[in-house]
Amino acid sequence: MKKVASARPPSSDEQSSIDGPFDGSSEALRMLVQKEIEIVRASANARGIQLPMNLAADDGDQNSKAGSNPDDDHQRDRNPQGGVGPGELKGPDEVTLERITRISYNSAGWHHPTGEAATQEHSKTYNSINGFGHEDWLFRNEWTINGWRYAFIQGVSKSRKALVKTLQPVDLTLFTVDSNKRRRYVAYIREAEALDDQQADAAVYAFRQAGWLATMQNEIAAVGGEPAALGNARWASHILNVRFKVENLTQFPPEAYAQAGDPILQLNRYQLYKVAPSPSGVNSHTRAGCELPPTIRSFIRKGSAAREVSPEHAKMQAQLMWELQNENPDARVVREQDYIDVLVETGESIFLYEIKSDLSPRSVLRQAIGQLLEYSHRMPNPDRKTVTLIAVGRSPLSEGASDFLQNLQQARGLPLAYRVVKI
Repeated sequence: MKKVASARPPSSDEQSSIDGPFDGSSEALRMLVQKEIEIVRASANARGIQLPMNLAADDGDQNSKAGSNPDDDHQRDRNPQGGVGPGELKGPDEVTLERITRISYNSAGWHHPTGEAATQEHSKTYNSINGFGHEDWLFRNEWTINGWRYAFIQGVSKSRKALVKTLQPVDLTLFTVDSNKRRRYVAYIREAEALDDQQADAAVYAFRQAGWLATMQNEIAAVGGEPAALGNARWASHILNVRFKVENLTQFPPEAYAQAGDPILQLNRYQLYKVAPSPSGVNSHTRAGCELPPTIRSFIRKGSAAREVSPEHAKMQAQLMWELQNENPDARVVREQDYIDVLVETGESIFLYEIKSDLSPRSVLRQAIGQLLEYSHRMPNPDRKTVTLIAVGRSPLSEGASDFLQNLQQARGLPLAYRVVKI
């Protein structure tokens, strides 16, 4: 197993640079920010996160306008390193795609609209006309469904269909242009997933049921924006187009400005830019009982405490139950018995299914195994029936994930299997 260095605390020299007197000079500010960024990088590197620097343009769908923002968006990027069309969004087997994209400016940390971006942009942009942008709630991290944050990123919108087709997550580095036209790095999101049309519709329904959509409209009105524009198909087919786990989000310091020679200084458009692969061609990142199927729009599990379930999980559970009931007409097929997603019991065997809606099969296996082992440990089995543990994901096993599963089966002796359920 490859050893990953742990994040180190700042040395005494670094600590004195950060906490010591600040003379207000531009050089002192640069050093202060650089030290803070180094500490953030050390922490990020320990989690397998690295800020990409080699970039190339990824044109995507240029007809999408939602959230198109600052006034230089129409300018051509200076010295682009070549374009990649949406049909070419492909990566090596089980290697996460890496992209960088610009997001609209927001001085409130992308928690709620501020209205200020509208004054900085071309008069015909969505933000300028309506007084807000769909990215304004990007980091409203208290709004999660089963650990997933559903949001909107303009760059994803332009390549959404192509990303959905790959059945792969994408690592995103986000930058913005502030009111002084300075470019700064905002955040890094690991394993973000583009939403297909059904997922996007289901996510909006969940937002409406939770009252979050009404909150968004109230916050738009509070800054003098136009609440009726939220969800207007003229600008965007969906107001939510991406999801990511909150623990996969790393936000950079507010003063993480691009320095001379940084490639993002040449980038203007709200689109995905391709990160050039490492020389080895390998990703550089080494890295959180009922017999009736569930109603797809019931996103709350009832138990000792209410537990949120993502729309994708509910769809997968319903589809899996339908498949298993057809495959095993004489077996007992139930869901949510002792919190097990789906249980199948025959005369001689018991099969436990744990569903994870992640696109990455390796991530599915990593998350499901612990729960399956706990379920099998505490599950009554007086007749000593054979127990098989099945992790359920949305994507077929890649070569790397298949090797991982085989090692668990053979070297570790786990009665483990993997099943694909498409939604």
